[in-house]
Amino acid sequence: MMRRMRSDAREPPAKKANWAARIILAVVALVVLGISYFAFAAVLPVWWANVIRNQVQGNLGAGILVGMFCGFVFTFVPSWWPGRRPANP
Repeated sequence: MMRRMRSDAREPPAKKANWAARIILAVVALVVLGISYFAFAAVLPVWWANVIRNQVQGNLGAGILVGMFCGFVFTFVPSWWPGRRPANP
């Protein structure tokens, strides 16, 4: 004999509202992350240029050398660091 599904076996409205709240929270988090990305993309390069400018006291040639030095040190040296495991074994 087949039993009928009782009406109380359905998902309560509180659970449905919980999913709606999670979706809204996820959308708000994505919007905040997007705004933060664009804000930092506008502010960080200007801030870094001012840091380098202050370091070299406005000298263009010295700024180029310091920029190349920082690029080399923070890009290539970590890839050559001893004891580093290869990315693709």
